[in-house]
Amino acid sequence: MVRVITQILVGLMLFFGAVTLFPKSYIEFKSKKPAKGIMYIFLGLLALFFSSMAFYYAYLILNMKP
Repeated sequence: MVRVITQILVGLMLFFGAVTLFPKSYIEFKSKKPAKGIMYIFLGLLALFFSSMAFYYAYLILNMKP
């Protein structure tokens, strides 16, 4: 059960990190810095990917048959 809670907390941490990276990327694009904007988009997508994987692993752990 501790692993499930840890995976959910890591997933939430990464999700909220991604949610803060996307507006940062928008601000960088508006200030005419496309390289930094693309970097923040890439990091946000990477955080979303790992967040979804953390939630998926928590789901798998919950549905394991003893």
